[in-house]
Amino acid sequence: MPFDGEGFEGQVEADLAVLRACRASMSERGAWCQNSFFRPSTGSSCAVGWVLRHRGQRPEEIQGGKFPEGAVEFVDRVFSWRFDGLPGSGDVLDELIDFNDKSSRKAPVLRLFDRAIARLEGSVR
Repeated sequence: MPFDGEGFEGQVEADLAVLRACRASMSERGAWCQNSFFRPSTGSSCAVGWVLRHRGQRPEEIQGGKFPEGAVEFVDRVFSWRFDGLPGSGDVLDELIDFNDKSSRKAPVLRLFDRAIARLEGSVR
């Protein structure tokens, strides 16, 4: 069946809702962390941890680098414009993890989410 765009706008709106929630959560004081998907002692998460949490998944359950179903595809959809990688390979997700962990502050991570949100908002106008 050829691509007819049906469902595209709904997917974009769902992705936007997750990105906006992640951005809002990370902007809270003490809510962003590095080098860990989730810190139970503080309730903080890295960028990928917040993505998982706002998709209804549990970052504390990541074992051996295996991510919950749909996580890689979501990150591919919303961040492939920024990071190189083969779709479905996990490369884009790995790049997002590296970006989060190598940023000296959370401001660049928040800006990355702002840009992803702006790009998706432009696709549904």
